[in-house]
Amino acid sequence: MPNPTATKFYVRHREGYAETEIQDFARRGFWLMGVELGTYEWIDDIDAMEDLGPTVGVAGYIGDVFRGLKKLGRPAPEPLDYPEPLTEFLGRRVWSGTLDEVTRSHTRVFVKPVEQKAFTGFVWENDHVSRMRVIAHHGHTPVFISEPLVIVSEYRSFILHGEILGCRLYKGDWSKAPSRAVVESAVEAMLPIAPVAFCLDWGVTDGGRTILVEANDSFAFGHYGLHPGYVAHMLSARWFELCGGVGASTEKIGGY
Repeated sequence: MPNPTATKFYVRHREGYAETEIQDFARRGFWLMGVELGTYEWIDDIDAMEDLGPTVGVAGYIGDVFRGLKKLGRPAPEPLDYPEPLTEFLGRRVWSGTLDEVTRSHTRVFVKPVEQKAFTGFVWENDHVSRMRVIAHHGHTPVFISEPLVIVSEYRSFILHGEILGCRLYKGDWSKAPSRAVVESAVEAMLPIAPVAFCLDWGVTDGGRTILVEANDSFAFGHYGLHPGYVAHMLSARWFELCGGVGASTEKIGGY
């Protein structure tokens, strides 16, 4: 199927190959859609891309995409994390605080940085292992704090133009799948404020509840085996939107 927005995409490579499996899926997806492929190896290479624009994008790490947007004078998007319309799907209390509040408390909580990928979220146990995980971060580091739950499986759902393209297991028991009704209801609730493409991560608790782990943007994301064609469509549609493009196709993209 022709790509409705992208004409060319630069994909991060290293020594002639896509640097990671994530970038390789993007490369394969753009190839399937007949999109011209460019390559780069270092983030500084992005500054020399003279043809960047709404239909010519960057597929790499989060910082790579931000660098491309900066070159075009476009702002970096804010993280989605816990959107207000999805509060009812959290299934637990989530609040904002600082790392100091966590480390000075003896309470067992789940902690996640506000800054994207500053460190991996984990359950704070107030022990040496927990402290080593955040030793490189200042106490005033903004974090999200939530009540810990026993989660037996985690899945990521992928949404483009309001269509759920798939839901893929990334951790835990494959036989414990999230409720389709809950996922579909959350997507419907999110659409009024949603970017054109995004991901919702789901957990199934030991009691069988489906809860929202977090929401993620789709300008750079883990695909967990989603078809490369879908991956490329999500990347290109979100890049187009972030670059201020107008008139992007909203048609269903089946066929993969």
